[in-house]
Amino acid sequence: MSRCVAVLLVAATLAVLAGPVIAAEGRTPVFLGGTVIAADGRYILTRNISSVGAGIPVITIGASKVDLDLNGFTIFGAGGAAAILIAGPVVEVRIHDGTIIDGDYGVDRPLGLPGRLVILEDLKILDSGFAGVHLGDVENVAIRRNTIFDPGMEGILIDPPGLFRHGEIVNNSIKRTGDDGIAVFSGAAMEISHNQIEVAGSGAIGLGTGISLTDSVGCLLKENVISDASDHGILLTGASSGNKVYDNVIRHAFINGILLISGADNNLLLNNVVTDCGFDAGGADGLLVMSSGNHIEGNTLNANSGCGLHFALTAGLNVFGRNVARGNGLVPGACPGAALCAPLFTPDSCDEGGLNDTSLENMIPGPPPF
Repeated sequence: MSRCVAVLLVAATLAVLAGPVIAAEGRTPVFLGGTVIAADGRYILTRNISSVGAGIPVITIGASKVDLDLNGFTIFGAGGAAAILIAGPVVEVRIHDGTIIDGDYGVDRPLGLPGRLVILEDLKILDSGFAGVHLGDVENVAIRRNTIFDPGMEGILIDPPGLFRHGEIVNNSIKRTGDDGIAVFSGAAMEISHNQIEVAGSGAIGLGTGISLTDSVGCLLKENVISDASDHGILLTGASSGNKVYDNVIRHAFINGILLISGADNNLLLNNVVTDCGFDAGGADGLLVMSSGNHIEGNTLNANSGCGLHFALTAGLNVFGRNVARGNGLVPGACPGAALCAPLFTPDSCDEGGLNDTSLENMIPGPPPF
């Protein structure tokens, strides 16, 4: 057999073998902008791809069971559409391991479509026009180890109200958002932990809270680091109850470090560190409580513009102890209802209605309690 024939036979054999190897792996290559995934299965990006025009997603997922591996490559979106649009009924969609730049959203799941589970892992999402990630009408979410920089609005937005959703938002780095870092509506048994969040590089007041929960129950917020939120550091609003907020670090929120709006009842706030908040708004607090039945213990609330710990007139039946409030800036007597502030003392703390109970172990300067 001649050398030439042998080489041809080897090449043909390798070609035959290569086909089954690719097929056995079961991943369909994606290499064109404007791709629509219409069948369940596993897909892999094989090159950088861009939008083919304004208003057209780079990739549209229209099937219900899809694993999309970006394979370290980059997707470049365009205005008028998400870079990746999840458009069909979702049983399980997973997107992971790549970079998404531009587009109205990095990943968008619009409202009004049923969805069971969306998983986003190890993505870099940069310069989205609106939210970096928007997941609407999805029952379960897992958003892990992503980097989201410079979205025009929220870093991560989970909505709308009314559909209780579960899952986790963990180990994400979210920076320079134009609105909230993480905003969750109607969370239930959701974990939000170990995220690093910096809000609003513009420095304008009122453009975003670090983490906001609206009408959320039984959620866990722990060990998040929040810096320079242009609104509040952490906000619990609506009927957000039975949540645990602990071991978070909040520095230089422009308004309140932590705010519990009326109706956000029966939560546990434990061992949070809140410093240097409220100066941009002129007199906002480290921790402002407007709700009832909360357990507030072991928090460090120092060097804030207003009170360290402040119970509004609407706050009642809260229990608190072992908190530290030192070096806060509110002028004594300036707190509304300050005459009723016993056994707490301005400028470091205030109980306007006197309807909250303390163990008297708070480390807050002032005369002995009455």
